[in-house]
Amino acid sequence: QQQRPPSIWSMPAWKDGWFEVQDAGSQFIVASTEIVPGETVVDYCAGNGGKTLAMLSHLADAVAHNIADTDTTESPTAASSDTVGVDKTVHSPHPTTVLWAHDIVGQRLAQLEGSLARVGVHPSIDLRVTDQKDELKHGMADLVLVDAPCSSCGALRRRPSHRWTLQ
Repeated sequence: QQQRPPSIWSMPAWKDGWFEVQDAGSQFIVASTEIVPGETVVDYCAGNGGKTLAMLSHLADAVAHNIADTDTTESPTAASSDTVGVDKTVHSPHPTTVLWAHDIVGQRLAQLEGSLARVGVHPSIDLRVTDQKDELKHGMADLVLVDAPCSSCGALRRRPSHRWTLQ
């Protein structure tokens, strides 16, 4: 009898947060938004977090590239000034991004929270996970992603039998 290969979710690299299995749709949506560090973004129908995780990865990469592109040498002022009270620290630009992951069904966010514990969140990202719509205010975001009507129809390709359970 042939032994079944181990699942992708049992791989040490997945457990250590090196990669995430995601739908192509989540990737395409995030790539099309042109999100930049420092914005406030709401993933209004976050569900299990595919788009949220893709945004976290995209923003962490953008911050890392921004740091790599920034000249890390001392500024002339910092290098030559011996005056007391002058800030000699060279600050790299790390704008804080506020990313809201929201879903009206709080249980859907449980998988996202488990994934976050595994993959971690870049320190320049203030991630807020909520099922409370009262926390979200009109005009608070630079970008809002809405997966309307939050029907979970995107999973039908993987689970076609679910089409009979839609209400």
